[in-house]
Amino acid sequence: MADLIDPVIIQINETQIRLSHIVKSMRAANKDSLHDLFTQRGLIFQIAQREKIKISRDELQKGIDQWRYKNRLESVEDTENYLSQRNISFTDMVREIEYQILQERLKAQITVEAVQTHFASQKLTSERLEICWILVNERDIAEEIAMQIRDGGRDFYTLARQYSLDESTRPASGYLGRLGRRDLPNDIAPLLFAAEIETVIGPIKVETGYALYYIQQHCPAVLDEATKARCVRELYQLRLRREAKRNHISYPFLDSICTEE
Repeated sequence: MADLIDPVIIQINETQIRLSHIVKSMRAANKDSLHDLFTQRGLIFQIAQREKIKISRDELQKGIDQWRYKNRLESVEDTENYLSQRNISFTDMVREIEYQILQERLKAQITVEAVQTHFASQKLTSERLEICWILVNERDIAEEIAMQIRDGGRDFYTLARQYSLDESTRPASGYLGRLGRRDLPNDIAPLLFAAEIETVIGPIKVETGYALYYIQQHCPAVLDEATKARCVRELYQLRLRREAKRNHISYPFLDSICTEE
């Protein structure tokens, strides 16, 4: 009876890992992604039913064909072996394909106007700067280097290779990469994003010493194809979160196996 309530999911030699071990470990690590995944599945099927979204026979067949092609299942025998190895039925697989089709149908409902509005609201967080820096351990040294660049015309990149203490960026002339506001400390980001290109900012006190920053390039947010796809994903997840709030969701089985005796 215990095996029915709390089945063994994994066995490594004599060690058994039961469903309750996995659930408790996920909750201890604050990782409820498995719960969220199946909650989303249930919500998507409910939305489809409520909105009377129908999957045509041709659409389903196309999904099945794509699944077979992706997994190189060229014959009926290949398909049967694939399903048998995973101990699932063809009906189980069709249900999964239906779920994937419904996901794409719901994403397709997101309008161009909604994407543009979402992009505009996220524009500040999408901007990037290409930044180089010089890190030293004393403010006087940082001020001297800054003066050599501003007044003496010295090359920032050369001085970065010569003086910077950051071994990971020093060989690349202090290049930190293309960074957004969220990649920078809260007190530093506004200063750098307000600066003109090819200007030196600092010295600024940082955790490991004093820094000079060089603004190499401004990279404004652009609504390209990759950004559109990201906006669609974010809007889709926002819709599912709103849907979840409108429904009563509980995990009675998971709660029961997590209850201490």
